[in-house]
Amino acid sequence: VSEFRTVINEKPEFVEGYTRLAEAHILSQQIELAADTLNRALEISPNNKAVRKALAKVYVLKKDYHTAKAQLLKILANDPDDHKARAELGDLYFLDKNFSGAEIEYKTINQKAPDISIGYIKLGRLYAKQKKWTEAITILETAFRAHPQSLALLSNLIGLYIIREKFALAILTCENHIRQNPDDVIAYYLLG
Repeated sequence: VSEFRTVINEKPEFVEGYTRLAEAHILSQQIELAADTLNRALEISPNNKAVRKALAKVYVLKKDYHTAKAQLLKILANDPDDHKARAELGDLYFLDKNFSGAEIEYKTINQKAPDISIGYIKLGRLYAKQKKWTEAITILETAFRAHPQSLALLSNLIGLYIIREKFALAILTCENHIRQNPDDVIAYYLLG
């Protein structure tokens, strides 16, 4: 904390110094000081996405989901294609048990960026949490067919198969992936 305070005192315009100081405060369980530090950074750089994301995380630690969402919404207002911020917003809706809000955010990621797996994975997990097993498996199967090299999709799909006791399908999916990618150690791990 003292080192980063020195940094921002010597270079008050160095925004990363504030984010690092906030991280040190969080490690020291000083959540209010972390929030204050990040709010000072926003005074210097009001549209800084890294600061807003860090501040959103601080508000989550404080269980102030409404204010955390507001930070992410400000990021998305300036950059609607920030898929990480949108995923974090969906996660906040999920934490707040607003499943329809989470579903909208995850589906938006899938529509705007169909080539990245995070939206499909989060949507699959959302459906699984709601015990909508067919929807969860279908979204991950569809995404995996479109992106057969995605180990994250494979791993999540196999996990769902195991939860639903579809062991033969899990084995077949792993074996098919291994045939196409014989050097993929993750697929062997999942098969095991």
